[in-house]
Amino acid sequence: MSLGAHLRTRLLADGVVQGLIGDKIFPGINRIEVIPPMVIYQTASTEPTEDLSGEMGESFSTVQFNCFGDSYDKAVDIKTAIFRNLQNYSGLSHGVRIKEIRREGDFDADWDEDDQTFRRILVLRVTHTDR
Repeated sequence: MSLGAHLRTRLLADGVVQGLIGDKIFPGINRIEVIPPMVIYQTASTEPTEDLSGEMGESFSTVQFNCFGDSYDKAVDIKTAIFRNLQNYSGLSHGVRIKEIRREGDFDADWDEDDQTFRRILVLRVTHTDR
């Protein structure tokens, strides 16, 4: 499967995350109507590596979580719950073995007056293999 499916499955199994957003974790960006609270995630980049024999080794992916809330505090709570769930995580699911997850950063996005939403962005660097 995919790295995104692996992360989504893990987050949906977390009671704190579910309590904040239910099952509203979606791949891609701007493909659906934003109705907070919710999360839209995307893989911003992937750097694959090969060993000397040409076999695929570890990949390093940057994954961005856009955490939408109807208040600033709600967006922060969602971001915090996702980070707490994924920090120090390693495991195998959907054919993807995650070896390490590190926070690259988190920051505020612009207030969207049309949607009346706040967005907090969490950026993670994931070391993984697809096997």
